[in-house]
Amino acid sequence: MGLTLIPRSLRAEESKTKFDNDDEIRLTTWMKTNLIMLCLSVTNCIKIELDLIAKYQPPLNIKSNKSPDNILFRQDLSLLRNLTKLGSKS
Repeated sequence: MGLTLIPRSLRAEESKTKFDNDDEIRLTTWMKTNLIMLCLSVTNCIKIELDLIAKYQPPLNIKSNKSPDNILFRQDLSLLRNLTKLGSKS
């Protein structure tokens, strides 16, 4: 989407970032158009989360997604996330 990361802090040890206002609006608009959110009170949320990840294989979920269908994408994403963390600490 061409979004630009902005550091939230000037301290090198903090790696959190944000987007500028225009990018936030673009991302919010995309999310409202493309995502659905439902709320349900449950006692076994971890099992439900793992079941949903297994069924829908969301490529942005790296930790619990074991799908062979998007493994290369997840590997690349993991590398990019690690590079972002490393780059923000220098």
